[in-house]
Amino acid sequence: MPQHDHADILAGLFLVALGAGAGIWSLVHYDMGTVRMMGPGMVPAVIGFIIAGLGVLITGGGFLRAGALPRLPWRAIFYVSLGVIAFAATARPFGIGPAVLLSTFLSSRADREASVVHALLLSVVLALAGFALFRYALGVPMQFIRVPL
Repeated sequence: MPQHDHADILAGLFLVALGAGAGIWSLVHYDMGTVRMMGPGMVPAVIGFIIAGLGVLITGGGFLRAGALPRLPWRAIFYVSLGVIAFAATARPFGIGPAVLLSTFLSSRADREASVVHALLLSVVLALAGFALFRYALGVPMQFIRVPL
């Protein structure tokens, strides 16, 4: 029985689904225009179908060589997903500062080698730097901390 590179096959199929989905979404929901007068859907559709085509190539290559099925990093998947959920749940009621702080801290726990002190330091630096970037460099009016009433 021939061996296949399961990691490449799965990654390629993911890219095919993602690219085709984005391309089809663009075709259905946006005006394509013409090559001379491109509409807002032309570039996303083309890029989506290019990604899908690359996914087909990666999937095909996976059938030509052997490889083991990779072990999923469940700890990383759990903590990064938890960080995204925490950001979505805290950004509006508490402001961008606490949301970035909490999501960065939780996501950094995905790395077993990162200490709690390192995670806290990284969280504080990213929260302050992100706020300064958006507020002062880009001029986006936002509150760092919001107290819900």
